[in-house]
Amino acid sequence: MLGSETVARLKLRGHDITILHRGRWYWDSALRIKPWVNFIQCDRDHFNGCADKLTDITREKGMFDVVMDFSGYKPSHIKDFMRKMRSKIRRYIYISTDSVYEVCKEPSHDGRTLEVDAVRPEDPNTREAYAQKDLYGSAKLDCEDAIKREKELWNIPYMILRLPDVIGLRDNTDRFWNYLLWMRFHDIFDRPLALPPSLHNRSLSFVFAEDVANLLVVIPEYEDGVFNFAYNLAFRETVTLEKFLRIMAKYLGVPEVKFDKSNERGTRYYPSVKRGSLDISMAYNYLHWNPSMIELGIRKSVQFYEYAMRSSDLRINERQSSTVWMFRLMLWERLKND
Repeated sequence: MLGSETVARLKLRGHDITILHRGRWYWDSALRIKPWVNFIQCDRDHFNGCADKLTDITREKGMFDVVMDFSGYKPSHIKDFMRKMRSKIRRYIYISTDSVYEVCKEPSHDGRTLEVDAVRPEDPNTREAYAQKDLYGSAKLDCEDAIKREKELWNIPYMILRLPDVIGLRDNTDRFWNYLLWMRFHDIFDRPLALPPSLHNRSLSFVFAEDVANLLVVIPEYEDGVFNFAYNLAFRETVTLEKFLRIMAKYLGVPEVKFDKSNERGTRYYPSVKRGSLDISMAYNYLHWNPSMIELGIRKSVQFYEYAMRSSDLRINERQSSTVWMFRLMLWERLKND
Protein backbone atom coordinates (compact mmCIF):
# COMPACT_ATOMS: atom_id res chain seq x y z
CA MET A 1 0.00 0.00 0.00
CA LEU A 2 2.58 2.59 1.08
CA GLY A 3 5.23 1.42 -1.35
CA SER A 4 2.99 1.46 -4.41
CA GLU A 5 1.52 4.86 -3.54
CA THR A 6 5.02 6.29 -3.16
CA VAL A 7 6.45 4.73 -6.32
CA ALA A 8 3.47 5.92 -8.38
CA ARG A 9 4.19 9.50 -7.28
CA LEU A 10 7.96 9.23 -7.73
CA LYS A 11 7.60 8.07 -11.33
CA LEU A 12 5.37 11.07 -12.10
CA ARG A 13 8.28 13.25 -10.95
CA GLY A 14 10.63 11.51 -13.38
CA HIS A 15 12.80 9.66 -10.87
CA ASP A 16 14.82 6.59 -11.84
CA ILE A 17 13.41 3.99 -9.43
CA THR A 18 14.66 0.56 -8.40
CA ILE A 19 12.43 -1.58 -6.20
CA LEU A 20 13.10 -4.80 -4.34
CA HIS A 21 10.45 -7.25 -3.20
CA ARG A 22 9.57 -10.92 -3.40
CA GLY A 23 7.85 -10.65 -6.75
CA ARG A 24 4.18 -10.50 -5.86
CA TRP A 25 2.40 -7.79 -7.84
CA TYR A 26 -0.83 -7.19 -5.94
CA TRP A 27 -3.85 -5.16 -6.97
CA ASP A 28 -3.04 -3.25 -10.18
CA SER A 29 0.71 -2.86 -9.52
CA ALA A 30 1.71 -5.08 -12.48
CA LEU A 31 0.30 -2.35 -14.76
CA ARG A 32 0.61 0.70 -12.55
CA ILE A 33 4.14 0.17 -11.22
CA LYS A 34 6.09 -2.68 -12.86
CA PRO A 35 6.65 -1.18 -16.34
CA TRP A 36 8.12 2.01 -14.89
CA VAL A 37 10.78 0.70 -12.49
CA ASN A 38 13.90 -1.40 -12.29
CA PHE A 39 12.76 -4.50 -10.42
CA ILE A 40 14.91 -6.91 -8.42
CA GLN A 41 13.24 -9.96 -6.95
CA CYS A 42 14.56 -10.23 -3.43
CA ASP A 43 13.97 -12.09 -0.19
CA ARG A 44 15.56 -9.99 2.52
CA ASP A 45 16.27 -13.07 4.60
CA HIS A 46 18.69 -14.07 1.79
CA PHE A 47 20.10 -10.74 0.67
CA ASN A 48 23.42 -11.65 -0.98
CA GLY A 49 21.91 -12.42 -4.38
CA CYS A 50 19.97 -9.16 -4.35
CA ALA A 51 23.10 -7.18 -3.50
CA ASP A 52 24.92 -8.38 -6.62
CA LYS A 53 22.08 -7.12 -8.82
CA LEU A 54 21.94 -3.80 -6.96
CA THR A 55 25.68 -3.39 -7.42
CA ASP A 56 25.24 -3.86 -11.17
CA ILE A 57 22.71 -1.00 -11.20
CA THR A 58 25.01 1.33 -9.25
CA ARG A 59 27.86 0.43 -11.58
CA GLU A 60 25.68 1.54 -14.49
CA LYS A 61 23.87 4.53 -12.96
CA GLY A 62 25.87 5.66 -9.94
CA MET A 63 24.87 5.93 -6.29
CA PHE A 64 21.31 5.74 -5.02
CA ASP A 65 20.26 9.19 -3.81
CA VAL A 66 17.86 7.77 -1.24
CA VAL A 67 16.68 4.40 0.03
CA MET A 68 13.09 4.12 1.26
CA ASP A 69 12.74 1.00 3.37
CA PHE A 70 9.16 -0.25 3.73
CA SER A 71 9.98 -3.87 4.52
CA GLY A 72 12.72 -3.99 7.15
CA TYR A 73 11.19 -6.08 9.93
CA LYS A 74 14.36 -7.51 11.50
CA PRO A 75 17.64 -5.83 12.43
CA SER A 76 19.36 -8.40 10.21
CA HIS A 77 17.49 -6.92 7.23
CA ILE A 78 19.07 -3.54 7.93
CA LYS A 79 22.53 -4.89 8.70
CA ASP A 80 22.66 -7.17 5.64
CA PHE A 81 21.60 -4.32 3.36
CA MET A 82 24.05 -1.84 4.84
CA ARG A 83 26.93 -4.28 4.80
CA LYS A 84 26.64 -4.59 1.04
CA MET A 85 25.25 -1.18 0.06
CA ARG A 86 26.40 1.48 2.56
CA SER A 87 29.00 2.85 0.16
CA LYS A 88 26.40 3.15 -2.61
CA ILE A 89 23.63 5.18 -0.90
CA ARG A 90 23.37 8.80 0.22
CA ARG A 91 20.32 8.78 2.54
CA TYR A 92 18.15 6.18 4.26
CA ILE A 93 14.45 6.63 5.09
CA TYR A 94 12.96 3.94 7.29
CA ILE A 95 9.24 3.31 7.69
CA SER A 96 8.73 2.35 11.32
CA THR A 97 5.67 2.03 13.54
CA ASP A 98 4.07 3.30 16.72
CA SER A 99 4.39 -0.30 17.96
CA VAL A 100 7.92 0.63 19.07
CA TYR A 101 6.38 2.56 21.98
CA GLU A 102 4.71 -0.62 23.24
CA VAL A 103 8.09 -1.98 24.38
CA CYS A 104 9.26 1.25 25.99
CA LYS A 105 8.98 2.82 29.43
CA GLU A 106 5.75 4.50 30.40
CA PRO A 107 6.04 8.21 29.50
CA SER A 108 6.61 10.71 32.30
CA HIS A 109 4.23 13.24 30.72
CA ASP A 110 0.52 13.48 29.98
CA GLY A 111 -0.95 13.73 26.51
CA ARG A 112 0.01 12.14 23.23
CA THR A 113 3.08 9.99 22.66
CA LEU A 114 6.25 11.88 21.72
CA GLU A 115 9.20 10.61 19.67
CA VAL A 116 11.46 10.86 22.73
CA ASP A 117 9.28 8.29 24.52
CA ALA A 118 10.92 5.47 22.54
CA VAL A 119 13.22 4.42 25.40
CA ARG A 120 13.38 0.85 26.63
CA PRO A 121 13.45 0.07 30.38
CA GLU A 122 16.93 -0.03 31.91
CA ASP A 123 16.34 -3.17 33.95
CA PRO A 124 17.16 -6.21 31.74
CA ASN A 125 14.30 -8.33 33.06
CA THR A 126 11.75 -5.56 32.61
CA ARG A 127 13.20 -4.81 29.19
CA GLU A 128 12.77 -8.42 28.10
CA ALA A 129 9.26 -8.63 29.55
CA TYR A 130 8.24 -5.52 27.59
CA ALA A 131 9.84 -6.90 24.42
CA GLN A 132 7.83 -10.11 24.74
CA LYS A 133 4.61 -8.10 24.90
CA ASP A 134 5.09 -6.91 21.31
CA LEU A 135 7.70 -8.83 19.32
CA TYR A 136 6.95 -6.83 16.17
CA GLY A 137 7.44 -3.50 17.92
CA SER A 138 10.61 -4.75 19.59
CA ALA A 139 12.09 -5.88 16.27
CA LYS A 140 11.23 -2.58 14.59
CA LEU A 141 12.91 -0.65 17.43
CA ASP A 142 15.98 -2.86 16.98
CA CYS A 143 15.90 -1.91 13.29
CA GLU A 144 15.85 1.77 14.25
CA ASP A 145 18.86 1.22 16.50
CA ALA A 146 20.72 -0.52 13.66
CA ILE A 147 20.07 2.46 11.37
CA LYS A 148 21.31 4.91 14.02
CA ARG A 149 24.43 2.79 14.45
CA GLU A 150 25.13 3.11 10.72
CA LYS A 151 25.00 6.88 11.10
CA GLU A 152 27.47 6.74 13.97
CA LEU A 153 29.92 4.48 12.14
CA TRP A 154 29.51 5.48 8.49
CA ASN A 155 27.78 8.88 8.58
CA ILE A 156 24.76 7.80 6.52
CA PRO A 157 21.94 10.32 7.11
CA TYR A 158 18.67 8.67 8.10
CA MET A 159 15.07 9.55 8.78
CA ILE A 160 12.66 7.33 10.73
CA LEU A 161 8.91 7.73 10.21
CA ARG A 162 6.74 6.12 12.89
CA LEU A 163 3.25 5.36 11.64
CA PRO A 164 0.10 4.33 13.51
CA ASP A 165 -2.51 2.10 11.86
CA VAL A 166 -2.49 2.96 8.16
CA ILE A 167 -5.65 3.25 6.08
CA GLY A 168 -5.85 3.71 2.35
CA LEU A 169 -6.13 2.04 -1.02
CA ARG A 170 -4.60 -1.36 -1.84
CA ASP A 171 -4.17 -2.53 1.74
CA ASN A 172 -3.10 -6.16 2.18
CA THR A 173 -3.71 -6.32 5.94
CA ASP A 174 -7.48 -6.48 5.24
CA ARG A 175 -8.33 -4.80 8.55
CA PHE A 176 -10.29 -1.94 7.00
CA TRP A 177 -11.88 -4.34 4.52
CA ASN A 178 -12.94 -6.73 7.30
CA TYR A 179 -14.69 -3.91 9.13
CA LEU A 180 -16.36 -2.81 5.92
CA LEU A 181 -17.77 -6.30 5.27
CA TRP A 182 -18.80 -6.76 8.87
CA MET A 183 -20.63 -3.45 8.80
CA ARG A 184 -22.25 -4.15 5.46
CA PHE A 185 -23.78 -7.44 6.60
CA HIS A 186 -23.89 -7.30 10.40
CA ASP A 187 -27.66 -7.06 10.36
CA ILE A 188 -27.99 -10.22 8.24
CA PHE A 189 -25.67 -12.19 10.51
CA ASP A 190 -27.16 -10.56 13.61
CA ARG A 191 -23.62 -9.87 14.77
CA PRO A 192 -23.12 -6.32 16.08
CA LEU A 193 -19.69 -4.75 15.73
CA ALA A 194 -17.58 -5.35 18.82
CA LEU A 195 -16.65 -2.25 20.79
CA PRO A 196 -14.71 -3.33 23.90
CA PRO A 197 -15.29 -1.18 27.01
CA SER A 198 -11.59 -0.28 27.18
CA LEU A 199 -11.93 1.47 23.81
CA HIS A 200 -15.12 3.42 24.46
CA ASN A 201 -13.36 6.71 25.18
CA ARG A 202 -9.82 6.03 24.03
CA SER A 203 -8.40 8.41 21.42
CA LEU A 204 -6.73 6.66 18.50
CA SER A 205 -4.31 7.80 15.82
CA PHE A 206 -4.49 6.72 12.19
CA VAL A 207 -2.63 7.83 9.07
CA PHE A 208 -3.58 7.90 5.38
CA ALA A 209 -1.23 6.11 2.97
CA GLU A 210 -1.58 8.85 0.35
CA ASP A 211 -0.46 11.49 2.85
CA VAL A 212 2.65 9.50 3.75
CA ALA A 213 3.46 8.98 0.06
CA ASN A 214 3.03 12.70 -0.65
CA LEU A 215 5.56 13.44 2.07
CA LEU A 216 8.02 10.76 0.99
CA VAL A 217 8.33 12.09 -2.55
CA VAL A 218 9.51 15.51 -1.31
CA ILE A 219 11.76 14.38 1.56
CA PRO A 220 14.74 13.81 -0.80
CA GLU A 221 14.63 17.56 -1.51
CA TYR A 222 14.90 18.49 2.19
CA GLU A 223 18.03 19.90 3.78
CA ASP A 224 20.29 17.73 5.93
CA GLY A 225 19.14 19.46 9.12
CA VAL A 226 15.85 17.52 9.28
CA PHE A 227 17.60 14.15 8.98
CA ASN A 228 18.86 11.91 11.78
CA PHE A 229 15.58 12.12 13.70
CA ALA A 230 12.45 10.03 14.17
CA TYR A 231 9.06 11.58 13.39
CA ASN A 232 5.52 10.55 14.25
CA LEU A 233 3.03 10.83 11.37
CA ALA A 234 -0.75 10.74 11.79
CA PHE A 235 -3.95 12.58 11.01
CA ARG A 236 -4.30 15.74 13.06
CA GLU A 237 -7.59 14.46 14.43
CA THR A 238 -7.80 11.56 16.83
CA VAL A 239 -10.97 9.47 16.98
CA THR A 240 -12.48 6.79 19.14
CA LEU A 241 -13.03 3.44 17.48
CA GLU A 242 -16.77 4.06 17.52
CA LYS A 243 -16.40 7.39 15.74
CA PHE A 244 -14.05 5.83 13.17
CA LEU A 245 -16.59 3.10 12.42
CA ARG A 246 -19.49 5.53 12.26
CA ILE A 247 -17.62 7.58 9.65
CA MET A 248 -17.10 4.36 7.69
CA ALA A 249 -20.82 3.62 7.96
CA LYS A 250 -21.67 7.10 6.71
CA TYR A 251 -19.76 6.60 3.46
CA LEU A 252 -20.85 2.99 3.15
CA GLY A 253 -24.47 4.07 3.27
CA VAL A 254 -25.31 2.10 6.41
CA PRO A 255 -27.64 4.37 8.41
CA GLU A 256 -27.80 2.30 11.59
CA VAL A 257 -24.83 0.48 13.07
CA LYS A 258 -25.31 -1.92 15.95
CA PHE A 259 -22.51 -2.23 18.51
CA ASP A 260 -21.81 -4.75 21.22
CA LYS A 261 -20.24 -2.53 23.88
CA SER A 262 -20.16 -5.08 26.68
CA ASN A 263 -17.57 -7.68 25.65
CA GLU A 264 -13.94 -6.81 26.31
CA ARG A 265 -12.78 -9.86 24.33
CA GLY A 266 -14.87 -9.15 21.23
CA THR A 267 -13.18 -9.33 17.82
CA ARG A 268 -11.60 -6.07 16.69
CA TYR A 269 -9.14 -5.08 13.97
CA TYR A 270 -8.16 -1.64 15.29
CA PRO A 271 -6.16 -0.43 17.11
CA SER A 272 -2.99 -2.52 16.86
CA VAL A 273 -1.40 -0.80 19.89
CA LYS A 274 -2.34 0.10 23.46
CA ARG A 275 -0.33 3.27 24.10
CA GLY A 276 -2.74 5.73 22.52
CA SER A 277 -2.45 8.62 20.09
CA LEU A 278 0.66 10.24 18.60
CA ASP A 279 1.99 13.77 18.90
CA ILE A 280 2.82 15.00 15.37
CA SER A 281 4.31 18.38 16.30
CA MET A 282 7.81 17.50 15.08
CA ALA A 283 6.61 16.42 11.64
CA TYR A 284 4.36 19.47 11.40
CA ASN A 285 7.14 21.89 12.38
CA TYR A 286 10.11 20.39 10.52
CA LEU A 287 8.71 18.28 7.65
CA HIS A 288 5.74 20.52 6.75
CA TRP A 289 3.46 17.56 7.44
CA ASN A 290 0.01 18.50 6.18
CA PRO A 291 -2.29 15.47 6.38
CA SER A 292 -5.78 15.15 4.96
CA MET A 293 -8.85 15.27 7.14
CA ILE A 294 -9.60 11.82 8.51
CA GLU A 295 -13.06 11.81 6.90
CA LEU A 296 -11.45 12.13 3.47
CA GLY A 297 -9.10 9.21 4.14
CA ILE A 298 -11.95 7.01 5.31
CA ARG A 299 -14.21 8.03 2.42
CA LYS A 300 -11.58 7.28 -0.24
CA SER A 301 -10.77 3.95 1.41
CA VAL A 302 -14.44 2.91 1.52
CA GLN A 303 -14.91 3.84 -2.13
CA PHE A 304 -11.87 1.81 -3.19
CA TYR A 305 -12.85 -1.39 -1.39
CA GLU A 306 -16.43 -1.13 -2.58
CA TYR A 307 -15.01 -0.95 -6.11
CA ALA A 308 -12.53 -3.78 -5.43
CA MET A 309 -15.28 -6.15 -4.36
CA ARG A 310 -17.11 -5.65 -7.64
CA SER A 311 -14.16 -5.44 -10.01
CA SER A 312 -12.25 -8.17 -11.83
CA ASP A 313 -9.43 -5.77 -12.79
CA LEU A 314 -7.48 -6.01 -9.52
CA ARG A 315 -5.20 -8.88 -8.58
CA ILE A 316 -5.89 -9.88 -4.99
CA ASN A 317 -4.48 -12.61 -2.79
CA GLU A 318 -6.23 -15.88 -1.98
CA ARG A 319 -7.58 -14.65 1.34
CA GLN A 320 -9.02 -11.54 -0.27
CA SER A 321 -10.48 -13.60 -3.11
CA SER A 322 -12.51 -15.60 -0.59
CA THR A 323 -13.70 -12.34 0.93
CA VAL A 324 -14.84 -11.05 -2.45
CA TRP A 325 -16.79 -14.20 -3.24
CA MET A 326 -18.48 -14.06 0.15
CA PHE A 327 -19.40 -10.43 -0.47
CA ARG A 328 -20.88 -11.19 -3.88
CA LEU A 329 -22.87 -14.11 -2.50
CA MET A 330 -24.26 -12.05 0.38
CA LEU A 331 -25.01 -9.14 -1.93
CA TRP A 332 -26.92 -11.47 -4.26
CA GLU A 333 -28.89 -12.89 -1.32
CA ARG A 334 -29.73 -9.38 -0.10
CA LEU A 335 -30.88 -8.25 -3.55
CA LYS A 336 -32.95 -11.40 -3.98
CA ASN A 337 -34.68 -10.90 -0.63
CA ASP A 338 -35.30 -7.22 -1.32
